[in-house]
Amino acid sequence: MIRILSCLISCILAGSYFASPFLLGFGGLDAAYYWTIGATVLAVVGLHKLNDAFAKWTAQSRRKQLSQTMEKPRTVTKNLKTLVMTSALMLFMSLLPATSQEWVFGIGADGIFDGSDQKNPAFVVEYHAKPFHSAKRFAANFAIAGQVNDDEDTFIGAGLAATYRLSSKWFVEGSFMPGYYNQGTNGTDLGGDLQFRSLIGVGYKVSKTGSISLAIDHKSNAGIGDINPGIEAIFLRYRRGF
Repeated sequence: MIRILSCLISCILAGSYFASPFLLGFGGLDAAYYWTIGATVLAVVGLHKLNDAFAKWTAQSRRKQLSQTMEKPRTVTKNLKTLVMTSALMLFMSLLPATSQEWVFGIGADGIFDGSDQKNPAFVVEYHAKPFHSAKRFAANFAIAGQVNDDEDTFIGAGLAATYRLSSKWFVEGSFMPGYYNQGTNGTDLGGDLQFRSLIGVGYKVSKTGSISLAIDHKSNAGIGDINPGIEAIFLRYRRGF
């Protein structure tokens, strides 16, 4: 039941990415961004399901091969070679969905506090490595992120991320990442290429490996540029662990 619910939520999230260009009325490169991330969500979930099916098939094959080896000693060498090749392929498949501990996909808008009526659609993709510190409620890990908006402003950063469990389902998330910012053609001048992104959000665990959160991030150059207007964004995020 949990796996079915997790898969359903993943499909709904991917569908929202595919439908957003039609619902929000934009196309071209902007629509391609959303369709690409929707396809990425489906690919990640699909690879995870493929890995589960492959692992089950491999376990059954190993049991059958061991039984045949006991009954037919002359086939020992052949069976061992098959087992080694199958195990190596299984290991390779296990690395496909993730050398990562967690993927995060988010859709939202930036410029939410700049005083203008127009907000730019934006999306973010993050990779969170296996926690290097884990306590009863708190976990910290290294993370990287890529973010782009409707004005083609892009940000790529790396730093630290953390979560704090409020209960078995609810949690608070946060991160801090310095990174490179590229102003789009009609984008926002943030005063330089070096920007610092901080994020805080509240989330809810919907399955063993999946959770959703609502987060706000802030990017600024910490006053090292000639100007430092800063910018904020809000995202609905889906976190998928492996």
